[in-house]
Amino acid sequence: MTQSSDETMNQFFTAPIGRRALLVLGARGAVGLYGVLGMGGTASLVSVLSGCYRAPGTARDQLIFFSEEKEQQFGLQAYREVLRQARLSENAEINDMVQRVGQRIAKAANKPEYQWEFAIVEDDKTINAFCLPGGKVAVFTGILKVTKDEAGLATVVGHEVAHALQRHGVERMSRSIIDQIVQLGAIGAAASGKAG
Repeated sequence: MTQSSDETMNQFFTAPIGRRALLVLGARGAVGLYGVLGMGGTASLVSVLSGCYRAPGTARDQLIFFSEEKEQQFGLQAYREVLRQARLSENAEINDMVQRVGQRIAKAANKPEYQWEFAIVEDDKTINAFCLPGGKVAVFTGILKVTKDEAGLATVVGHEVAHALQRHGVERMSRSIIDQIVQLGAIGAAASGKAG
């Protein structure tokens, strides 16, 4: 039985690793990256990494190492944690408006597997909203002073939903993995240079 790429990635990131092994891994990663970059730059690097996707609607190349299922798990876990820590609005009128606007946009997004959720965080000082992977949206009450009505709110929620559809969250996570490999490679190369 073979392992899925998600299982392999989980083992890679959760397995303890010694300092020396980490330095060796970083040095190898750096050498590999420098070799790929020498063969044709960033475009070669992206194609070699086989995590390249085309963003829906924009056809922009994206580097993503996580499945949509794993992405939805990340988003749900983070969303539940936010909801546990936040003070949610009990204002029925505001809740109804956000749900009404959010559900209309979710329907237009045509991504029912995301199981869209919309929460209103009671915080009049925060003029913001966010969407976590998998369609978990939170709107801070502070932004409602700016949006003023359903049309304004739809602009904000639509923007946040677009982030989820474009998979920006896991794209950032994937890029940070590459950044960490490059940093470890630089540290490993520097350490191996001093040791020799």
